[in-house]
Amino acid sequence: MKHFIPLILVGFLAGAVIFIAPPTAQATLPNGRVAQQHYWEERIKTVGGAAAYEELAGLIANFSVSQQHQATHIFGGTLYQTLGINGLAVCDTRFNYACYHEFLGQAISDLGISSVIDLNQKCFDLVKTSPLACQHGIGHGALSYFGYDEPALKQALDTCKSLPFRDEIGGCYNGVYMEYSLQTMLAEEGTTRELVDDNWLAPCDSVDEEYLSACAYSQPQWWNVTMRSMQHTSEQNAVQIGKLCTQFKSAAISKRCFDGYGVIVPSDKNFDPLLTRELCNAVSDNKLYQLYCKASAGNAITTSSKQDGTLLCDGLTDTYLEYCMVYATNEIYHGKKLPQL
Repeated sequence: MKHFIPLILVGFLAGAVIFIAPPTAQATLPNGRVAQQHYWEERIKTVGGAAAYEELAGLIANFSVSQQHQATHIFGGTLYQTLGINGLAVCDTRFNYACYHEFLGQAISDLGISSVIDLNQKCFDLVKTSPLACQHGIGHGALSYFGYDEPALKQALDTCKSLPFRDEIGGCYNGVYMEYSLQTMLAEEGTTRELVDDNWLAPCDSVDEEYLSACAYSQPQWWNVTMRSMQHTSEQNAVQIGKLCTQFKSAAISKRCFDGYGVIVPSDKNFDPLLTRELCNAVSDNKLYQLYCKASAGNAITTSSKQDGTLLCDGLTDTYLEYCMVYATNEIYHGKKLPQL
């Protein structure tokens, strides 16, 4: 089973001073991480974790994708500190899985790395609709536990390998690579991994072969963030990322790279299916590579937003259309087989 994980970005929040009282339609988040932690602790104690999470969703509805993610990180950590491990059932896939990331990251920091087997089992016991998204959070927590250098990366990947029910590219592995590149668990102190000696393929050029597929799948996320910091447009990013994906040593690994780009690209266009489709068309002149991007992007849009992911498949025919629709309708996770391309 494969599970696609969309883009994670770190953002900063702006807000107004708030109260600890039943929220109104005019309520806004308090300014700053500590103030928000205090606010959510009181709300979780007062109305329960699930209701507080829905309150969060309303308060951040008009935030940017990165601001939503950062605000939900703060909520997820407070949820763990307030309710303990059973609060895990409150988290879901909204806001780019941020609740899982911070919740499980803090749990591993608190309970130690030996807790990952039990935490992984909790993902499958408590989170019925998205256990691999939950396991993805374990990857973030494992990497932040060991550190942010290459030996720590190897330890975190080996930890993922020890888990049952793991996915070969998503889940825990994707969480490890994402945290290695974007340092979301470090909050305001985190920085995007630097490009060194113009080596866009690092660390994929040095990881063990068994972890290469997952690395290629995760790499476009770091590329996209790094290129954006260079003031590149989304369209320029797409073209350059497509060229980088073809630098991997096999067609199978390149496919994983285009899959991974499809997962993260919708957030560049606020999950708009038509604009996302344009970027998938720009990523390569190769129709097959475009297809991989569209299928993954369609799935990400369907599962992570209220938009129609099947629009990514418009214009395709025959087996290409069938392949795209299996992903865009999320039937790939309900036993539907892919056509032979």
